[in-house]
Amino acid sequence: MTRPGNMSNRNLSRNPMAPLLERALCALFSLSNKQVISSPLEEPEAVRKSAALLCLDGSAESLNGLSDAGFRKIRRFAVLPSLTEPRWLLPEDNSRQAVGGLELYTPFSIRTRILKALGQGIALAGFPGRSNSRVLVASREPLPIENLVKGLLQESHPGFAISLGTPATCQKLTVQAMSPAGEILAYIKIPLGPAAQARVKSETEILEKLSQFPRIRSRIPRLLSCADLGNGKILVQTPLSGNPGPTGLTRYSRASLMTTGSTLPARHFAWRPGSLMGAKSCARHGTETLLPGTLASTRGSSPALTGSRPVGGRRWIGTSSISWRKRNR
Repeated sequence: MTRPGNMSNRNLSRNPMAPLLERALCALFSLSNKQVISSPLEEPEAVRKSAALLCLDGSAESLNGLSDAGFRKIRRFAVLPSLTEPRWLLPEDNSRQAVGGLELYTPFSIRTRILKALGQGIALAGFPGRSNSRVLVASREPLPIENLVKGLLQESHPGFAISLGTPATCQKLTVQAMSPAGEILAYIKIPLGPAAQARVKSETEILEKLSQFPRIRSRIPRLLSCADLGNGKILVQTPLSGNPGPTGLTRYSRASLMTTGSTLPARHFAWRPGSLMGAKSCARHGTETLLPGTLASTRGSSPALTGSRPVGGRRWIGTSSISWRKRNR
C-alpha cells in the first residue's frame, strides 16, 4: 500500500495530546495500545490483522484505506476545540448526534453561549474543513460498548459524544449515548485510573441506595448497568426526563431540596445544618444538592454523584449532587 503524495501529515506524527485521546477512545471501545495506528497507509500489517483500530489520521485517504481493508463500521470523531486541546469528541457521521452531543456542555456566560451556538452550527454543517481535527475508530463487527447499549436499550446504531473530563488522578470520561435521531439514551461514566474507579464505584452504590425511595425515584438517574468491558467497571445510567431547568436557584429547586431532604433518613445520608447557602453555590454551577448545605463540584447536564469524602474533619456518607437541567416538573 503506497502513500499518495497529497496526504495530510498533520495527524501522522503523534501530537502532544494523542496519549489522552488514545486512553479515552481505547477505554470506551475496549481497544489495546497495539490497535492504535497513525495511518492505515503506513501500517498495513496492523490493518490486515486487526478486528478493530483507532486511527489518529482522519484524512479521506485513511478513511478510504480502512474501508478498502474490509472495516464495515468506521466512526468519525471531531475533536473540539482542537487536537492540541481536546475536551470533547463528537460523532461526525450523524449531524443530529453531533448537535445533540454538545448537550454535554452547559454554558453560563454570554460568551460561552455564543460559542456553543457556533459549535452547533458547525456540527449541523458536518464540521467543514476540520479533517485535521478528526480521529477514526474502525471495526469489522460491532464493538463491546455498542453491544452493551443494544442489550440495555435495544438501539442497534448508537452514537457517542465524549467529554474527556478534567485531567487529574480521578479523571473519568462522561459519554452520552444517543439514537440516530440524536435522542439521549444514557450516560456512561468510564474511569481512567484507580482513583476514578473508586469514584464510579461510589456513585453506583449511591444510585442503588437512592432507588430504594419511591418518593424521589423520578428525580434521580436509574442505574442500568455496572459492566466490565475489559478496562475496569463502567457505569451506565439513564438521563433525567423533563424540560431543561434554570441555571439558578428557583422555587422548583428549593421544593426539590426540601422533598429530597425530608425523604432520606439520616442514617443513610448526612445532613449539614444550615440554610440553602450551599445549594445556592451549587446553583451557580448548574447542579442541585440532594441535601441543603452540601456542596458539589459537578458541572454540565449529565447527572452526577460524588461519594463519601472528608468534610471539615468528618466523613459525610452519600454526599451527592444531581443536575436539575433535565427533570420532571
